[in-house]
Amino acid sequence: MAQEGAKQLSEEDLALIHALQLRPRASWTELGRVLGVDPVTVARRFHRLTEHGMAWVGLSPGPRMLERTCVSYARIDCAPGATAAVAQALGGHPHMLTLERSAGGHDILATVATRDLHALSHYTLDLLPHVPGITAVHARIVTHMFTEGGRWRIAALAPDQRARLTAPPATRSSRPGPSDLTAFDRALLGRLVHDGRASYQALATALSVSLSTVKRRIEQLTRLDVLRFRCDFARPLGGWPVAISGPGSRPPICPASATP
Repeated sequence: MAQEGAKQLSEEDLALIHALQLRPRASWTELGRVLGVDPVTVARRFHRLTEHGMAWVGLSPGPRMLERTCVSYARIDCAPGATAAVAQALGGHPHMLTLERSAGGHDILATVATRDLHALSHYTLDLLPHVPGITAVHARIVTHMFTEGGRWRIAALAPDQRARLTAPPATRSSRPGPSDLTAFDRALLGRLVHDGRASYQALATALSVSLSTVKRRIEQLTRLDVLRFRCDFARPLGGWPVAISGPGSRPPICPASATP
């Protein structure tokens, strides 16, 4: 969350964010070449943005992962004054993909994912209602995912800059690698969820494997649409002060078909 009193994002900040929306893990050299500044300046600028909670690179489930999980939009009511504490507690739950505080009819809007319907029922019916501060949980099961929020762009770059950052469609390898998540994959994702731009070397050192192993598996999971990287930012600082969800009070993260 952006710190109170943070300044509005500059045009240079918005251009960098747009570049990272297109290529979340591009090198500082690549980004600097497109933006017309040196790599050190680009790295320093993004470090300032992340340090103040103004922008960050993370990851989100890709379509193939969502096909193998059970996803639900949950509308959560909280006791008076308990919303912030509840949101902080739920942020530590592995099933929570997104959490949003709402000014509408419900205090928190969440995207929840579990391995199957039985696990989702157990989590939303048996566990969530007993979290201190939660008074009611209303869940809608997602039956089809059309798109995800990481595809949104802020249009701060010129067309030629966008073209230089837009990679051609990746060719499918004859040996794409296993699509089922392994224990190593979960450990890898656990690191990337905190820093989507963590270097291959830092990840390899933390996981005690070779740099090539980390690089190869990240590329495989991305190519298989199991995971996607995305750059997000504090939208009020960029001129978008209000977020509005559609009918049914669903979170505006992944438009989807849902059942009551």
